[in-house]
Amino acid sequence: MAGVGRTQTIKPFCLAEITLAVFNFNSSTIAGYRKLGFREYEFRPNVRQIDGEFWNLMMMKLDRKHWHSQLRKNEQGPAH
Repeated sequence: MAGVGRTQTIKPFCLAEITLAVFNFNSSTIAGYRKLGFREYEFRPNVRQIDGEFWNLMMMKLDRKHWHSQLRKNEQGPAH
């Protein structure tokens, strides 16, 4: 079961950027994406209606430059 419970690094980052969409009420997921280096770039209000309630969408992206910067920061370890 390779990878279970382990952090794996994707090398090399061959794409210009990765984009994703997450509903804005999902704060723990957004925090996880931020920790990986994703940043918000667009907010889309009222994209879905479920049981009379409108849901908003947060668009996030990770570009190659920011990913490499995040990778270097992680390799340096925690600040003292």
